[in-house]
Amino acid sequence: MTIPPPLMSDVLSFIALITTAYLTYRQKTHNKKNDSKIEQYKAQLKEKSTKDAESSAIIYGELWRGLHELKTDRVYIIQPHPSHTNRFLTITMEVKKKGVSAMKQNIQALPMADVANFVSILAKETFINFNDISTEIIDKEAKSIMGIAGVLSISVVRLENTDGKWIGNIICEHTQKLCWQCGKCEKVLGDMAKIIAPILPDYEG
Repeated sequence: MTIPPPLMSDVLSFIALITTAYLTYRQKTHNKKNDSKIEQYKAQLKEKSTKDAESSAIIYGELWRGLHELKTDRVYIIQPHPSHTNRFLTITMEVKKKGVSAMKQNIQALPMADVANFVSILAKETFINFNDISTEIIDKEAKSIMGIAGVLSISVVRLENTDGKWIGNIICEHTQKLCWQCGKCEKVLGDMAKIIAPILPDYEG
């Protein structure tokens, strides 16, 4: 059966109309899904930003507490990054006694390969004291960085996530005199680590 040309034209127009309507519907549905995903992503970013801000406030509070209780000159957090490869070290948060220069500017994206021996200690040791960095720190680059910043003694506690992975360290430094070995550092820094480690945001550089 042959469809007359006028009728064929109507059929084709109808098919085109249905196809256009279907494609428009598909596009609108797709756009709604994308809009929903975008809104969800924005909400997640906002929630993460709020959570990170709250975490940072708590962490800084702990660092100030450590600075006060240990009567030290600087307390800071140093983190390996990026989190999936750990090739650099950066001080991400720091508090210091009035009149003491910041250490943060001296350790930003420091290649781990340049301080390999020191990094090995940071990654492995739960807690360690260097009562005199001039004689106890072997790594020349690490010793040089600390020496320039006037560091005499340091205490270090390891930070790890729930899987036991190393995610950074809390370091307290004496710049005015050598550590007097009061025995408080391990306890105070250990208590700080319990609060800080679970909420410490990843640093990707």
